[in-house]
Amino acid sequence: MAPGPAVFQRRTTDVLVRYRIWLLVILAVALRLAYSVFVVSPRLTDDELHFWRIAGNVLHGKGYSYAGQATAWRPPVYTYALSAMRWLHLGVRGVQVVQAIIGALTPLLLIACARRARLPAWAALVAGFVGAIYPPFIHVASQALSENLSVPLLLAAVWLTLWTLDEPRRWPLAASCGATWGLAILARPSAIPALVIGLVVVALRRPSASIAMVITGAAVVMPWVIRDDRAVGGPVAVVSNESFTLWVSNRLDARALKDVFRDPRYPGLQDYGVYGRAFPGIEQLAASKGFDFDAANEYQRDRWFRQLVIHDVKASPWRFVRRAAAKSVLALDPAPANASQQEKTSTAAKLILWITTAPVILFGLIGLGLLMAKGDSGGRFLAIAAIVSLVGVAIHLPYVRYRVGSVDPFLILGTARLLPPLTGHVGRLREAKADRAAARVTRARRRRL
Repeated sequence: MAPGPAVFQRRTTDVLVRYRIWLLVILAVALRLAYSVFVVSPRLTDDELHFWRIAGNVLHGKGYSYAGQATAWRPPVYTYALSAMRWLHLGVRGVQVVQAIIGALTPLLLIACARRARLPAWAALVAGFVGAIYPPFIHVASQALSENLSVPLLLAAVWLTLWTLDEPRRWPLAASCGATWGLAILARPSAIPALVIGLVVVALRRPSASIAMVITGAAVVMPWVIRDDRAVGGPVAVVSNESFTLWVSNRLDARALKDVFRDPRYPGLQDYGVYGRAFPGIEQLAASKGFDFDAANEYQRDRWFRQLVIHDVKASPWRFVRRAAAKSVLALDPAPANASQQEKTSTAAKLILWITTAPVILFGLIGLGLLMAKGDSGGRFLAIAAIVSLVGVAIHLPYVRYRVGSVDPFLILGTARLLPPLTGHVGRLREAKADRAAARVTRARRRRL
């Protein structure tokens, strides 16, 4: 028997959706490749040099090391992936091509998350379209940076969390979700705040599913923590620079929110950013506190910076809260003067970012508010995870790149959430306008009669 009209229409719609998704994949790869070839130089700078050199040491049998010593300065997932690409004899351009292809996962995962958040298919496609053309994502694909894997892994973990909320009794699903969160944390520890919110929301639905997530997530992360304990002198939370960035951004002698890496009172701070030892400002501080910084290992340095942060927060807790709030707003700047420690944002780039990124930030915040107010548990998870992730980024260093990797995926989903009521309002306005026009025509006819 031939299928009915409803079945035929549904099949036609499915084909059109798949066709558009493939177009988004092609668009995402093409834009990233074009940007890498025609806009960006293959010269490595700043954090890229860390990843490249550590990956090279892994490849050449020197272990996960930098400057001749074992390190935990950079997260491992991207570093090992970069080492694998270098094993395939790929240079910087070859890595950019691979990352352009990986970048196509971002719009696909945004679509999957939007559908799991119960958004209409067309709104999910808009989220995928934004993910495909979003300038910060395109720029990251041209850089040897961990966001190339941390963003897809974060979105995959968010998608599985939304799925687990829908089907909390499926143990394999919850276990897969936890393992994916573990990989996201090893790709970039900034995923931890969103994971905590996810665990709480899942636990409210079914505690056993949350426990399964914790077990599998810990099984993924703990081997690296144990490795760090043996390699750098003590256990660190995935990377050994978290306490340092906390201190840099919140130290008591910094009153204004500014570029701390170019503070003249700390002339060697930049060197520490690339794992050097010649930083007079920090050495003077260490000497005044009786800490032999030069002889300390990574774990001891991390613990020392953490003690400094705890001391400064205890000395002025409200100052810490006020600065965290101010930096949370600062982190939402679509086009800051500094994209990272060494990258200045050009005038043309600022213009493009204001045109493309500013609407996503504004509409995304409004959409996340709608998810919080009118959404289900999945919507509340997205909204709270976004805010907590934003604060986490701001407390450390409010660079745009860190926000892009941790918060912008949520903002894009929030933008997609805003579209249905917005378009519905526009449709109602059009209907009202048509009704008024019809009424005028009717009144004119009556007058002629």
